Amino acid sequence: MNDFIQTELFNLLIDNSTVTNKEMEDAYGNFLKEVKVLNQPEIDY
Repeated sequence: MNDFIQTELFNLLIDNSTVTNKEMEDAYGNFLKEVKVLNQPEIDY
């Protein structure tokens, strides 16, 4: 869970400075990629 909290998305959500829509979209896209990788089943051979 700490890996998710340290992502760019959460950093932007926590930060009080101004964030552009583009920055948020990019961070969200990267976050989704990380979630997809973590949810891939492991194959044991």
